Amino acid sequence: MTMRGGDRRVSTTTKLPVNGYQGPVPDWPLSQRPSAAARAAWEALWRTPQAAQWIGQGSGVARVVAQYAVLESRVLSPKGSGAQAAELRQAGDRLGLNPSAMARLRWEVDVDEPDLHVQTRRSPARARGLKAVDPATP
Repeated sequence: MTMRGGDRRVSTTTKLPVNGYQGPVPDWPLSQRPSAAARAAWEALWRTPQAAQWIGQGSGVARVVAQYAVLESRVLSPKGSGAQAAELRQAGDRLGLNPSAMARLRWEVDVDEPDLHVQTRRSPARARGLKAVDPATP
């Protein structure tokens, strides 16, 4: 809780599901048919943790996500431009797709979900007890 001059404000953080949004992907909201790349981006975007927040915000957000998917497919194509890349970064910011935007929106991925099973892997060299050495050192 943050207190300023007797004013009590509660700073809340929205926890996003670590495994992403698991509900149904909305129908494509734009009149133009998506390219295969834009369709793949659309499907992938709706499986991100951020999509759990978008889903309750109506068709306006779905349109922005669709526009982002189209723009991403263009930026990643051989004809993508710097101006399109800048626009993509701005759209990603509005959708909370980068750490800075997530912090501003007070979103964080809930890594404490009980169904999360994180496994760490040791590198093969480390597993065998090998150590890097400087060949110049006697």
